Formats: sequence, C-alpha cells, structure tokens
Amino acid sequence: MSLPPYYPPGRFDYFLLRLQKELKKTSTFRIVIIAIVLHSLFSILLIHNFLNYYSDTYHSKHATSHDHPDKGKISIFSRPVTNDDIDSERRYKLVKMDFTDSTIFGPNAINLLHSNLIRSQQLTHIGWFSDHFRWEEKIQCFNNRWTFCDKIFIAKCKPNSIRAIYQFVPFKIESNVRHLYFSVRATAEQLVEQSNDGFYGMLALIEHVDGTDEIIRLKFRYESESWSLRVEDYRSTKTIKSVTIMLACYGYSGIASFTDVRLTSESAGLDPLFSAYDICSWCSFQPNDHQVKKSNQLSNTDYEILKMPRFEMEKSTANHQVTFVSQVSMDRLVILEQSLRTWNGPVSISIHVLTNNSTNGRIQDWQLPSVNLQHYPINVLRNLAIKMVQTRFMFLVDADFQPSPNLETNFLNTLNKYHSSYLRQHDTNGCRIAFVVPAFEYLEIPNKEDPILKSKDELIQLIHRDDPMIEPFRLHESNEVHGLTNYWKWYHTNGPYNITYRFHDKYEPYIIVEKNSHLPLYDENLFNYGMNKVMHISEMFAANYTFEVLDNVWSIHFQHRSTPYYMDFLKNLTYRLCNRAERFKVLQRIIYQYNVQLDQC
Repeated sequence: MSLPPYYPPGRFDYFLLRLQKELKKTSTFRIVIIAIVLHSLFSILLIHNFLNYYSDTYHSKHATSHDHPDKGKISIFSRPVTNDDIDSERRYKLVKMDFTDSTIFGPNAINLLHSNLIRSQQLTHIGWFSDHFRWEEKIQCFNNRWTFCDKIFIAKCKPNSIRAIYQFVPFKIESNVRHLYFSVRATAEQLVEQSNDGFYGMLALIEHVDGTDEIIRLKFRYESESWSLRVEDYRSTKTIKSVTIMLACYGYSGIASFTDVRLTSESAGLDPLFSAYDICSWCSFQPNDHQVKKSNQLSNTDYEILKMPRFEMEKSTANHQVTFVSQVSMDRLVILEQSLRTWNGPVSISIHVLTNNSTNGRIQDWQLPSVNLQHYPINVLRNLAIKMVQTRFMFLVDADFQPSPNLETNFLNTLNKYHSSYLRQHDTNGCRIAFVVPAFEYLEIPNKEDPILKSKDELIQLIHRDDPMIEPFRLHESNEVHGLTNYWKWYHTNGPYNITYRFHDKYEPYIIVEKNSHLPLYDENLFNYGMNKVMHISEMFAANYTFEVLDNVWSIHFQHRSTPYYMDFLKNLTYRLCNRAERFKVLQRIIYQYNVQLDQC
C-alpha cells in the first residue's frame, strides 16, 4: 500500500503549531494580561475616532456664529506698533474714520478691557475681579482650520445667589469719553431657569463726571447652546468718568460661558499707536475730596451724632487696656446683650437709631427699623465708635459675635510672653501688628441657659464631635473669608503664629489692634452690606500691617435673621454691581495713597 504524498507544513500551519505549543506553556495570568492589552488598544482606537468626529461636528456648529475680527490673537490688548509700521495712506484713513458708523467703530477698535483674572494675592484694580466663587478660565480655539483662539470665562450658575466677575475702567477726564461700544459672546450648557427674574449676560455701570450714572444690560437667552453675540452702542452728552462691567448669572442652574468681551471708545479709535492707558487712569489716579474723606467728616448730612454721657468712663477704663468696639442697629440690641455676657471690659458701641424728627438736639421718637433703609452707614458708625475709645487696644468685631471668656487677660498674657518690649513701649505711633481673633459660629441658636465655653479644649470638642455644634465662621459659604487664619493649625498650636501671605483680597478677620496714628479708619464711602470690612483689612495690608493669630482666644457668631442688605447682596444684580464699583474706587484710592506698585503700570 502506497503512502499518501507528503506535503511540508506551510508558514501558517507552522505558526498555528507553534502557537498551540506556546499556549500549553502559558499560564492563565499571562493570557489575562494579553487580553487586557488588546482590549486597551482597541478602546484607544475607538476613542480617537470618536474625538475626531466630535471635533469636526463641534467646529462646524460654532464656527459660523463666532466670526471674530481679531483672528489669531490670544491677548486682548493689541500689540504696540511703531510709526514705521504704518504707511501714510493708512494713517490718512485713520484720521478720516467715521466714528458714527458703529459697524466700523465697534468691533475693530482697541479693546479697553484686560483679559486676566486677578489672583486673590494681588493688590490691584486692573483685570477681572471675582467674588468668593472663583470662575474657571481657559483658552479655546473655535475652528480647526485657522488659528483663532480666545479666553473663555466659565461660571457654575446657582439659582439662589449671584455668580459674577467684574472689571473697572476709569477714564481720564481730559479724554472726554462720551461714546462707548460694548460687545460680548456667551453660550449656555444645560442651563435651567429656576427664578422668574433670572439673568445671564453683562451689566455695565456707567458713571459720569457730574455724579449721575446709568446701567445697561446685555441679556442672553438661556435656551440657546450656541455662541450668541450681544452689542450696545452707548452715546452720552456728558463726559464719562468710569465704567464697571459685570459678567453674571443668577436664577439658573448649569454652566454659562463668556468670551470676546469688548469695551471700545472713539477716544481710542483704531490707531494701533494708541493704548488703553492713554485714555484710562488706572496708573494716573488723582483722588478727589469725596474719595479721601477726613476722619471727622460724615458721609451723609442726614446723619446726626448724639453723644451719650460717659458714665465714669475714665474710672471704668483705668484697669483695662482693651475696648470692645462695634456698631449695631436698634433691632440687634438683643443680640448685643447676648454677645456681651462674656465681656467685662469697656465697650464703645455706635447705635443707629431711626427718628421721626429731632428738635434742639433731643430725640423725640425712637423707632425700631421696620423699613429697608437705602443706606445703612456702617463704616461711619464704626469710625465713631473707634473715636470714642479710651484704651490702648481695640477689639474690632461685629455685635453678633460673643468673645471668649477672659479674652482681654489672655491677650495681655500673650503680649507679655511674646511681645514684652512692644507692650512696654509708649510710642504714640505704636506698632503695626493686627492680632487675629479666630471666628466661629453656632450651627444652631444656643439656649440662654446653655453653659458658656470656658476653654479652647471644650470648643474643639464641640467642633470635632459626630454632630458638631460649632464650626469655623462661613466655612461652607466661602473659606476665603477667614481662610488665612488656618484653623487646623490653630487647633494644634500652643502659641501665636504669623499669617504667611502678605495679602488676600477677601480676608476679613476680627482683630485686636492698637489705636494709633498708623491705623487706617474704615472707608465711609462703603455702606450697607459688602466689602466694608474687607477693604479695611486690605488697607491695613497696604499700610504694612502684619497679622498674627492668637492661639488662646476666639469669638463665636450667633445665628439671626438675615438683614435686607444681605439679601440684596445675594440676589440683587444692581446692588452687587454698585457695591463692587465702589470697592474698585476705594481700592484705587488705597493704591494711590500707599504708593502700591502695580505690575501693569
């Protein structure tokens, strides 16, 4: 019988035999690893293809609605150009430009706005200032066929509070600015309206040299998720002094994004030789009498100071060196009484009283405030209380905070131990140290019969137990307000410690400070709620004060009904914008007065 013909194995057969042989020697673990690697490679390939498809779809959707005149520019300000770069024909066209044509004047003129977000550690008024809730910023390119990229500001909107950033543009009076052009682009992502007065867009407060002002609004529709453009061509018969711009969203949940924010003026025009600094006064500010008030002036002539008798004040302060200093309205007197349960030293309190009339300096009718006053002179009241202090040191605090027991004694013991030479000196100029008293708050209103905390250990136990009764003040609302105090360090320290940062634009601790010629008073241009304490601390930073946290004292806030001013601050866009505009002007005065060097100038 003949054998079948022999065929040598081919390469594929040889590969299968070799693979079968190797698999018999391969462990299960190695097989699993190989499977994972193959699966990962396949997944990467799928993701790559999906991203390519998404990118093409996204750019085709948004490119046509975002035709920007300054393609290729990332910086907002135009690059300076020399005379040699401009030929005579173009220079002639610039001189003959018709500024009444807003289509030419607006989009192509020099942008007066900066593109940077101000960092919290920067003492400056140039750029975008953000509230306690930081905005995200990023560079995004809108078309993959050309290189146009721009900065985008992104906010997570909340239905019950305002999310906003602000920029301040002051003009030189000699520039005689009367014509402004505003433009902004925005888009919304899953934005859901949850309030009848919801808003997302731009507001601008325009202030004139005669003291009048106007507010313009550029509002976007929340239903649209494509980039939309809003413009405003503003003309005035009066010279414009300053503009404060606000990008904001309120009454919505979701994401709002803004880009291509522009403010242009015919005073700058289209000339590339021109700069925003040529017509704006960021670096050439000259304060007027209204912006720098003397310490003995009042902000409003409607206020009348009635000095109550000093009941043996000199005798009562003889054995004390620290005075409790605050201000209060008539409806908060009950809280003040609760706060002073642990204080046995002198008190200097300014009480704001509404009256129907006054005759010969005598109050005829005291009222509990039942209406919302337009202006509550909070910093005027604080300064009046400071002027009445007779002791060397002052505890500057709000009336709804209860100081820890023996605060004055513990403070003086700390001075004796760590600053004995400072305590003994009697220089009228004093020393520039602000001693921080850490602030806490009750999570629930305590009962009057509840025992008062007597030691730091008791306080820490109530903070760290499973159902805490106390926590650091405004820990969840904004940790920047008291963040520099460094509570975790305070829990474990046995001595005072210095704050490492030189400045923070939202820090507002309660402090013990010496009453001397160095100490700035509160700026009386600020009233109601918002920025009044913050700007005082900012001015102390500018005046080269150092801040030292005391380890053995504290104060605790009592919960109470929110004031109308606080509710306006949370929800009223106009109120917030005006407050921030005043904040910028106060900061500009501080920068000038203390000769603060700005990187942009």
